[in-house]
Order: sequence, then C-alpha cells, then structure tokens
Amino acid sequence: KAGQWEMALNYWRSLKSDDDAVFDTEIKIDASAIVPQVTWGTSPEDVLPITGNVPDPAQESDPAKRQAISRALNYMGLTPGTPLK
Repeated sequence: KAGQWEMALNYWRSLKSDDDAVFDTEIKIDASAIVPQVTWGTSPEDVLPITGNVPDPAQESDPAKRQAISRALNYMGLTPGTPLK
C-alpha cells in the first residue's frame, strides 16, 4: 500500500475541468460557515451539528420517527438531550 495514496491523489488531481470549460452556472459555497456534522444513531439520516444535542423522541410528532429515534438511542446507549460535543 506504500505510495498508493500519493498515486490516488495525483490521479484525483487530474480529474478537473479543462481550463477553457464554460458552465451554465457556477455555485460557490463558503464551507467555513458549515458546522461539522456527527451521527448519533444508526441511520445516515441520524446526523446533527456537533454543537447539537441527542434528540428526544418525545419531541417528535411522527410516531414512526419517534419509534426509530427511541430504537437508535437504545441501541447506541445514548440519553436524550446529551450534548454531542
């Protein structure tokens, strides 16, 4: 595996648009304003800002989501309201 990372990086750097490429729209995003995200549960949808707290199933109005949150918290051994940080 030695050197494979560098080889991959060099290849990825080659995957770019041509210098004279023209696009219909160009979107710029200030990623410095995005708070790091962390998962707290067992599903990709179980993600919150690292500055958030573990969700409380009692606050969820949808019964299916409430049950899913409860199952995930039980599986993960988490307590609602616990800071994620």
